[in-house]
Amino acid sequence: MSRSRRTALVIGDGLAGSAVAAALVRRSWRVTLIADDGAGRASDVPAAVMAATIGGATDPLTRLRRRGLNVTEAWLAHLERAGFDCGRIARGSLLLPGNERDRARHGRVPPDDPSARHVTPAEARAATGIESPSDGVLHGRGGCILPDRLATALRSVHVDAIHLVPGRVARLVRHADGWTAESTTGEPLSTEPTAILAAGTACTRLWPNSRRWLLPARGQATAFRATAAISGPRLPISGGGYITPAIDGIHWAGATLQRGDTDPLPRAEDDRTNLEFARTCLGLDEVPDPLDRFVGFRATTPNRIPLVGRLAEHLWITAGHGAHGLLTTPLAAHLLADALEGRHHPLLRLLDPETRRDGHPTDANLK
Repeated sequence: MSRSRRTALVIGDGLAGSAVAAALVRRSWRVTLIADDGAGRASDVPAAVMAATIGGATDPLTRLRRRGLNVTEAWLAHLERAGFDCGRIARGSLLLPGNERDRARHGRVPPDDPSARHVTPAEARAATGIESPSDGVLHGRGGCILPDRLATALRSVHVDAIHLVPGRVARLVRHADGWTAESTTGEPLSTEPTAILAAGTACTRLWPNSRRWLLPARGQATAFRATAAISGPRLPISGGGYITPAIDGIHWAGATLQRGDTDPLPRAEDDRTNLEFARTCLGLDEVPDPLDRFVGFRATTPNRIPLVGRLAEHLWITAGHGAHGLLTTPLAAHLLADALEGRHHPLLRLLDPETRRDGHPTDANLK
């Protein structure tokens, strides 16, 4: 592609869209980023836990998350050195076994992960401020992130090269000059030679053929007040759920998951699930009262591997990151930016829609 045509339209200003916009402008592209405003985006969750993988598992998703953690932490470090607020409020996490598979995986730590160590409940209290209900793994990587601040920081690094356009995209129109994003009133929001879908569940509305890979997954997180009686953790807890450190006087616990569910209303039973996890982890006598809740919708895939690659001529996608967006969206952004410049990393074969017609890429694609 000639340098005069190195411009792109990115739809979605959450983590996936902001990350790919940042990756492109670092390669001297100019990007029009359309917010595609809508309620319930996964990137709008008030707080999220970036849990590191542990043990010797070699399945494709685990290996993808390991690679993604390296990229995300490098980006976080770069943003922090540059003075940007990237939304990281805690480094490291306490990982508790959510099932027997987790227990077996925890048993392989150490020596294969120098960032992780086993801790007893008493050791967990010394490190995190809470006495965990079981042995766990204290991991020095990962942490608690405020996704909206991270997305804003990614866009702010090269603010002069990213044109942020508010609004909601109703449809994409293909023509000789590339792609036009039209608003709900038919107004053209932007036209560029290259378009990238990064709008989560909205991708299936804008490109219906992506429904063969993407499906919505409803999640609900619940907030409860941090009080003297609730000695909250200094680090996030993860394992069959999560609890964040206190943020402005509240903890967030979550998150339930219902694939294919598009109900936007909060549910009392989901609050109970989240808060019972909090009660168990924090050693409380009673379940705390819900203070607030967030209902959001992730785009996921049948095998939980993100969808990253080419959909049609000059149309690309990064979506389906599910619960792993903090780990996979920056990595996907690098891979997609390279592919747009003709450099196709072997890892892209695992993610590309053209190589996963059945939705189940082989492990060999990750080698």
